[in-house]
Amino acid sequence: MQQTKFEPYFKGVMQRITEMSVSDLHQKMAYAPPLVIDIREAEECQYGVIPQSHWIRRGYLEFQLENLLSEPQTEIVIYCGGGVRSALATDALQNMGFKSVYSLQGGFKEWAEAGFDVQAIGE
Repeated sequence: MQQTKFEPYFKGVMQRITEMSVSDLHQKMAYAPPLVIDIREAEECQYGVIPQSHWIRRGYLEFQLENLLSEPQTEIVIYCGGGVRSALATDALQNMGFKSVYSLQGGFKEWAEAGFDVQAIGE
């Protein structure tokens, strides 16, 4: 099977970014919560969200993120369904100059599978 152009590109992205594990995020949320951004599509959020997270659809992230930041050095954790889109988004934010931005390893799927709290939409 021929390698796609995406595969080497994504490998490079993964070398440039830092991921945060769901257990590390869970611990941080108890004492020093970072800004947690959900970049999934609206229909994906019907399965719940990570409590205290903010939803910004991936296509709007770069130009809407700064509306949520109180300080430019705020720690940011980005998540999607499984970790691919959040890795790409993390790379984009680093290219914009954000220093403390992380992709949630395994995304919402891994968070939910770990048994951490999931908030229903509208709660």
